[in-house]
Amino acid sequence: MAAVWTRRDSSTSRPSDFQNEPLDYTRGAIRLLRILPTLSDSGLVQCEIWHDNVNAEYTCLSYVWGPETIQAQILINGKLFWVRKNLWQFMKVARKKSTHALRTLWVDALCIDQDSIWEKNHQVAQMDSIYSKAIEVITWLGINESIGRAFACALELKPNPSSVKMVDEWKIRNEETNGQQKEDWFAVIRNGYWTRAWITQEILLANQIKVWVNDMEIEPHRICTFAYALTLTIHDHNLGEYRTDFRAGWLDDRDHNSRIFAFYMRHMAHGSGDIRKLTNKRRLITLFADLPGRQSYYIHDRVYSLISIATDAPNIKVDYRASPGEILNQLLDIYSTTMCICSWFYICDMLNVQHIPDPKRGRKNRVPVFKMTMWANQTEFVMTEHMKDWYHSCAYCSKRMDSFDSKDDISFCIESLCGQLKSAHLFVQKIRTGKYSIRRSDDPASYEVLHFQPAKNDDEDDEMILGPMAQPDMWDMFLTGDVLMKLFAIEELDVKHKVPLRICSSARAGEKTVEFCENIWAWES
Repeated sequence: MAAVWTRRDSSTSRPSDFQNEPLDYTRGAIRLLRILPTLSDSGLVQCEIWHDNVNAEYTCLSYVWGPETIQAQILINGKLFWVRKNLWQFMKVARKKSTHALRTLWVDALCIDQDSIWEKNHQVAQMDSIYSKAIEVITWLGINESIGRAFACALELKPNPSSVKMVDEWKIRNEETNGQQKEDWFAVIRNGYWTRAWITQEILLANQIKVWVNDMEIEPHRICTFAYALTLTIHDHNLGEYRTDFRAGWLDDRDHNSRIFAFYMRHMAHGSGDIRKLTNKRRLITLFADLPGRQSYYIHDRVYSLISIATDAPNIKVDYRASPGEILNQLLDIYSTTMCICSWFYICDMLNVQHIPDPKRGRKNRVPVFKMTMWANQTEFVMTEHMKDWYHSCAYCSKRMDSFDSKDDISFCIESLCGQLKSAHLFVQKIRTGKYSIRRSDDPASYEVLHFQPAKNDDEDDEMILGPMAQPDMWDMFLTGDVLMKLFAIEELDVKHKVPLRICSSARAGEKTVEFCENIWAWES
């Protein structure tokens, strides 16, 4: 029997007859369910749900919730409950597959009371146990003809230790179908499932994974090596030459969907036994960079979904009452002394933070301060054939420098700070004693420098005394988080050019170019 879909205003809540009983928060309590093999007398999918713990035998569902505007009714313990379309479609398929052996399932939308902040905090905090102790995780890609065709074609390819040869065979089939196979694989890569924040730990913590689409059930190892290889070449014109230099960061030039999809395919291809080995040394900021563009209804989940698999996030507390600013502060506490400036922009973009007051202790007008240590720029005078074309160039980046007054301005090369930043130069100008401003060479706007002082260079002799006309080589400048964002994300031709959504090798290695001054704060005016 077909479901009767109901459209609803997303701003309203549709009441359900079924109500969850509170879980016991003092132990690892969870809810589990079974989808019954028969429909109700009124033709509804029905299931039974009960309380249990993470030591039970169960299968976790990994899926996309989908829009809440289209929902259907099911029965839970004989009472009506509304579910979204994608989950209903899974339950319909799973019911038919479970006619002989009922699966015990954990499904977040049904097994967590979504109306209880306390329960969500409790369940999310033990999500690593829920998924790592499950006997299996089902990756549900929905009802999709294109994805079904793509997987069916991949399964028909002749198995070969060389994924290159499998891709070559696939190219022939793509030509025979007038490019239909390529379009089908784009449907796979761009499926919203791969950009869902929570699937990261759902996949990486799984003991075993099955991929479901339509009524197909696929062992990942049968397609993942091929799928990973195909992702590296499918964007090339006419499918180009197959790329074999799989060095880290090669996918950075691909779109977010391709980078994320390739990440998961690579890990699924290695099998669950090797997944933790591949990820057990990942810092949180590295996971952010490897998985750009992850989406979630709650911004919190872009961080919370990674804390169980990151090596440096044990002190992040799950709290859905926290503001993005509070989450930002928790991340700053982690990277206060090991943060490249590109990490700052990456984190702000991920949290959709545009302005950064500190919400701690009710002080909503406190703004974080960072210390940025930079070498003063050295210039080289370049003489060309015509005197009018003579100019100064930056000794670091070799780019031509705009004219500036070396008596009043101290210049710094942005590329010396981080290679991921848009190339330009910074000029710090003394306004009066103890008062400085800073600007970019390609932007006339200037901003306040909270403090500007010579930096201690450990390589220099502490006893060295600078002459009256000498200038230190290295400087500490103290800037607010807002000024950092304005300096490195500028308006140009009505288009906002932001720092690329990737981090540099220094950030991955934990090297710092900017330091969060935990005990120093600026105050908003």
